Order: sequence, then C-alpha cells, then structure tokens
Amino acid sequence: MKHRSSRNNERGSQIVEFAVGLPLIILLALLVAEGANMFRVFQLVTNAAREGARLSTLPQDHYIAINNTTNYNLTDPQTCTFNATNKTNNHPVCQAVANYIQYNNAVGSNYAQCPSLTVTVNQTFTPTNDSGNFHYSGVSVTCPYSLRFLPKLPFYTIASTISITRRTALRNFY
Repeated sequence: MKHRSSRNNERGSQIVEFAVGLPLIILLALLVAEGANMFRVFQLVTNAAREGARLSTLPQDHYIAINNTTNYNLTDPQTCTFNATNKTNNHPVCQAVANYIQYNNAVGSNYAQCPSLTVTVNQTFTPTNDSGNFHYSGVSVTCPYSLRFLPKLPFYTIASTISITRRTALRNFY
C-alpha cells in the first residue's frame, strides 16, 4: 500500500519537470541553430576573402591593368560596399567576392544575414614580417552578421549583430 501512495504523491512531478525543462531545451536548440548558421557564414566570408585574394594576384585583375583597358578609375586600396540597393561594382575582385557570398545564400536578395558587405582590396600590401621586396594582394571581407533566432527571445538583450571580418594575403604574380 505504501508503494501506491508514494506514486500518487509524484503524479504531478512529470508536468513540473517538463515545464522547467522545456524552456532550457528550446534555448539550447536555438543556441545550436544560431551557432551553426553563424559558423556557416564565417566559413563563407573566409572562403570569399581567400578567393578575392587569389583573384587579386592575377595580372588581368590588377587595378592599373583594369584602368588601362576601361575608363574606370580604380584606386589601391579599393573599398567596395554592397547592400540590398548596391549590388554591383566596377572592381572585378570586389564583385567576385560579393557574388560568391550572394550565390551561397549568406547575403541573398534581402540581405537578411549580412545586411551589408564590405570588401577592401589592397594590391600593394606588404606584410610587416616580410623581409623581401615581394608585393602581396590583401583582401578583407566584413559582414555584420544579423542574429536570426536569439534576438526573438524576450530575455535576450546582448547583441543583434556580430561583425565577421576575415583577411587573406597572397603573393602577386605581377
């Protein structure tokens, strides 16, 4: 008989445990989803900076060669900004980086995850630890990543955007 009465006393404990545990499970799921998405965008920005640096080392993508064959007036370093209304630029390296990010759905047509994208191309970059006279091309890509899930929580007040910046430098072929 004692066994049965202790069972009756614990009847509502499962509902209480569920009510306490469910918000924690939801919070953990949102943290995992947000972290995975942010890591994906971080990898895309890293790959875009690497691809931009690779393209900027090619002779045909040097800003002087482009200025000589077109009537553009590109400078070095060149900073390009992309957003929902400004999606194109005359600098081929900047445009290639923006296309890479957009084609991989980090920016998209409404720029939901990266409301803007800033690309800086420096084709006469010299690292401080380089003792030779080699010139490098450095590309920096910045995406102000907009958090998707956490800001929707009523108690989350820390940050709604996190700046993701990646830089890559490669030796020029010219």
